Amino acid sequence: MDAVQEFATKLSLPVPKKFVVGGASKRGWTTWTTAAVDTERVVGAIPIVLDILNLQANLHHHYRSLAGWTFAFADYYQLNITKLTDSPNLKAMGAIVDPYSYLERYRNTKLLQIQSAGDEFFLPDNELLFWNDLQSATGGTNLLSNGPKPISAIGYKARTLNAKRRDFRLVIGDPNHPGKAIVNPVFWLTQAIGQQVVNSTKTVYTLTIANPLEGWEGFFIQVNFPGPQGTALELTTETLIIPDTYPTDDCSGDGCYGTLV
Repeated sequence: MDAVQEFATKLSLPVPKKFVVGGASKRGWTTWTTAAVDTERVVGAIPIVLDILNLQANLHHHYRSLAGWTFAFADYYQLNITKLTDSPNLKAMGAIVDPYSYLERYRNTKLLQIQSAGDEFFLPDNELLFWNDLQSATGGTNLLSNGPKPISAIGYKARTLNAKRRDFRLVIGDPNHPGKAIVNPVFWLTQAIGQQVVNSTKTVYTLTIANPLEGWEGFFIQVNFPGPQGTALELTTETLIIPDTYPTDDCSGDGCYGTLV
């Protein structure tokens, strides 16, 4: 932002005073932290596939879901970072770099979080460990009933391939070549949803999924709003995974070193 403002000044161009920042993965983390440290200039933030706020709690959620660590963590695994999951030093680091430490600073920031349902790094339901806290810290939920109505809505669901892992990744670690990937064909299929028009400004959409007999099932609702020039703004709920269980017990101490999967 400094560079943009300096460059605009040198060229005698209008100097932007407000910014919307965005980025994916590690740049997604930088998006969160930039919005936290520069609340004057950053009015909007779009973190993409970075939802591991509340770092230590989410790492334990990750370990219990996959009965280990995603192969995508290989660089960190080789440096013994996973063994330090419960380390006081990791907690102290989180107090500095974890956006969860700065939730109240996002009070005036418009946030649009973009997920990937089959991401190999992060789980589709990490928001469970920070989203409600984010809403509480920033003033709760405000629902606006004016503006364009949805043009359509649809449900999506997917089921894990087995009961060994709560695993929705499209690629997983190759057991014969640790650190490399093989396809894990977990597909998200469309699902009919219920729709109830309550009044002229309120419509309720519902998606009901039964607990699977084996493994886990994830689902969410996507609502589409009209955009400019025939485009659509697609927004979704958080992903819910049922049953609310894990395939393995939690780790602690050095036992969190685990394996890559």
